[in-house]
Amino acid sequence: SDLVDGDDELSKADAIFFSKDNGNDAFGESFAGLGDINGDGFGDFAISAPRTNGSKGVVYIYYGGLRFPFSSKVSGVRSWSASIEGETGFYYLGLHSLSGIGDVNGDLLNDIAIGEYWSTNKRGKVYVIYGKSETVLTGNIAVSTASDLIISGETDSIQVGYTVSSGGEINEDGVSEFLVGVNKLDSSKGGAYVFQGFKNVTPNSVSAIKLYSDSSFSTESPLGQFSNRDMVYVEALATDQKSTSRNIMEVMVSSNSVSRGTLVRLRETSVNSGTFRGHFKLVRSRSSFLAEQISADLSDTVTITPKFDSGSPNKTLTIINAVPKIDDISVQQVGTNNSTEMRISYLATDYDNNAINFNQDSFDVDASKGNQVQYSSDGLTWANAKIIGTLSNSNASENGTAHSTSFQGLVWDVVNDVGVTDNMFQIRMKPHDSVEYGDYSVSSQFHVDNVAPNAPVLSSIPFTYAEEITVTGSAEANTTVFVYVDNSFEASANVSNDGLFSVFPVTVTQDALVTAILEDAIGYRSVTSNVVTANFSSSIKVFNIGELGVTLSIPLNAVTNNRAVSFASVSTSSIGIAAPSTFTYVEAFSLAIDDGVDRTTFSDPVTVTLKMSVEMPVNSGVSVNYYDTSTSSWKSDGITLVNVGLDSLQFTTNHFTLFAVFQLRDPYPPVITNIKLDGVLAVDNSYIDVTPTISAEIQDGDSGISTWSITIQKQSSSTPVDSKEVGGLSSTSNMLISFNSVTSLTDDAYQAVISATDANGNITAKTLLFNVNSAALFFDILHAPNPFNPDSQTMKFGYSISQPVDSFDIHILSLRRDTVWRYRGGDVEKQAGYHTLSWDGKRDDGTDLPNGVYYGYCIVKSGSTTEKKRLKIAILR
Repeated sequence: SDLVDGDDELSKADAIFFSKDNGNDAFGESFAGLGDINGDGFGDFAISAPRTNGSKGVVYIYYGGLRFPFSSKVSGVRSWSASIEGETGFYYLGLHSLSGIGDVNGDLLNDIAIGEYWSTNKRGKVYVIYGKSETVLTGNIAVSTASDLIISGETDSIQVGYTVSSGGEINEDGVSEFLVGVNKLDSSKGGAYVFQGFKNVTPNSVSAIKLYSDSSFSTESPLGQFSNRDMVYVEALATDQKSTSRNIMEVMVSSNSVSRGTLVRLRETSVNSGTFRGHFKLVRSRSSFLAEQISADLSDTVTITPKFDSGSPNKTLTIINAVPKIDDISVQQVGTNNSTEMRISYLATDYDNNAINFNQDSFDVDASKGNQVQYSSDGLTWANAKIIGTLSNSNASENGTAHSTSFQGLVWDVVNDVGVTDNMFQIRMKPHDSVEYGDYSVSSQFHVDNVAPNAPVLSSIPFTYAEEITVTGSAEANTTVFVYVDNSFEASANVSNDGLFSVFPVTVTQDALVTAILEDAIGYRSVTSNVVTANFSSSIKVFNIGELGVTLSIPLNAVTNNRAVSFASVSTSSIGIAAPSTFTYVEAFSLAIDDGVDRTTFSDPVTVTLKMSVEMPVNSGVSVNYYDTSTSSWKSDGITLVNVGLDSLQFTTNHFTLFAVFQLRDPYPPVITNIKLDGVLAVDNSYIDVTPTISAEIQDGDSGISTWSITIQKQSSSTPVDSKEVGGLSSTSNMLISFNSVTSLTDDAYQAVISATDANGNITAKTLLFNVNSAALFFDILHAPNPFNPDSQTMKFGYSISQPVDSFDIHILSLRRDTVWRYRGGDVEKQAGYHTLSWDGKRDDGTDLPNGVYYGYCIVKSGSTTEKKRLKIAILR
């Protein structure tokens, strides 16, 4: 805002800068106007933040520009042009010490000095950075890299660079000097050091002054006509008094609009050339020595005179009209169909503060100039646009005046020009300031859409377990989709650039009908989408805490189907409740629902699959219990164990509460071996006598055998026929158990179940299948190995007969039908049941048989019934 006398408010500042970190970086502790350090004709400035980056410190540089101050009142520090960064923590670059020091090296660009008085045991440093027009400072730069001169203290604690400042032109030679404060010099008495810049010798006479409009000094302006915001390039031909360096001379530039002139410096093009060049910028606002800006109004005369010689020739120029310009064109659609209009916003700039017109064509005799506002759909072919609004005397200013719907805006009647459409367009505008036309300024592409969108397409809804679901689908990009459930509006969402949308939450019930419509940015609505149906299923919820994890399958009809579930791991050492007798803790966890009670009961069982954080030695002796707070005890009712692995298990439960997995302290079941029928190792499906004797060996070396039993059942009905059970034992030794059936078994298929239980309740059971048939003779025989080597092996015969027989014989014959070995069974071998016998591969006389093929004929007789089996045997040594 303009400066006025009296009090004013800080909030009226034209721009406000904040720390980019919003932290304790001391942003704004020091700041300085620098003048023009990059040669663009605009003043620049710097702000320090000495506590940034671990108190290394940063100095932010801001380059001026056409529209500085900012149109916004707030601008973050991210708008900086360059960042000069300290390199050592707690050196506080820029603390108290930041200054523009003018041009100290004689290159016509202003320079910067930054103090770092905490550097190197507080010896202190001053970094001098020369202005640069070709390699402009940008981005993040370490201070030592950016610096052209570094002044360092030579003694600890003297604090060189506590302050820095420009000295101005102390000796009026056209080059600035600068000062460095040394706060603790000479036992804290302090001191200030003056550094003289480039040693310049001013020429004493000028023969001619010329004006140019370009930085290459190739286009001289013979009429001396320039506009505001132009850069004026000055060349003076003078006598050089110092032939060993490029020197500087000063000229005084004055205009009708200011009471005093401004010094502008010119630099010799090369050593002893006598040609001095420089520039200044014409502005309507106040003059600036640091930025070499000259204030002048339209029609003013600007005079350039050598400072040292009032009798030397001078040069004048005249301020003529500045061409108006348009920037920042934006277009917004309002209305639909035949009521569509496109509202145009723009920024109008005229450095002479003239008003601008867009209807000058209607008065201009040169019809070839075309309409001042035009539109195009391809950026190549342009047509005149029908424009409504403030077409004449629109405000413009040197810093730009914003025009919008609320202030002197323009409207393109798109329906009149292109009708109903869905296409991309551009607008271009050419202002006139009652003197001359400016150039066309072209907007970016914008969308005109006054056509209703197509209906959205809904994706099918997967089976869901929750009443709140996500509805997805595709539609026209950058529109809004509205979702309806049973024709009632439920929720909406934006469609992405790729034409996809996802709407959540949408509340549904079983078999609810879900539809959607689409609305574009203009307000056009589509017809209704396709219909999708919500179908419910079980809820699957997965939780993981480290190695412990649980998967829950909650049925649809469970009371908590759509409620929030929580899962927590519980340390078994912190439970404070003893495990059931003979059991030990394996894992503990809790499942809860957001209903605020300790135990939630379900109408249907929930399936729990648990991945445990520990691995059990075996998967037996496992139990899952819940804690009953009413009885302060572990219980298992309502829990069914489905399967158990070493590190996982699955069970069903009809409630959620605190659960524990237990395993018996002795999880290993008893061992059952050497099962025999009538004293012979048992083989399934053998035929035995009607009163068999069943025996086995059992052992449990951990907690010991407590009970064993042998039960004979019919296979067809599992009905017990006879049994024996012995309990009250406590044996860890190998035990031989036996049971002789006192019940005469009828002809049928049977099974014998041999069971052993240890003291911890672990059970092992084995089943043996056998047959009883006293009415008919059944005979079966097997032999192994085959072929066999009599030198190292024995041939084994195993046979089964269903009833006692009168005789049992084996005859082994050679291929020539000679009997080489004969065996006749005794009383034991003729009993019903399973029997084994051996043959050593020798003849009856004990001599070895040669390699070859032999046949064995096995014959049993019972009364008039005879059963025969033929075996093929190979001897191979």
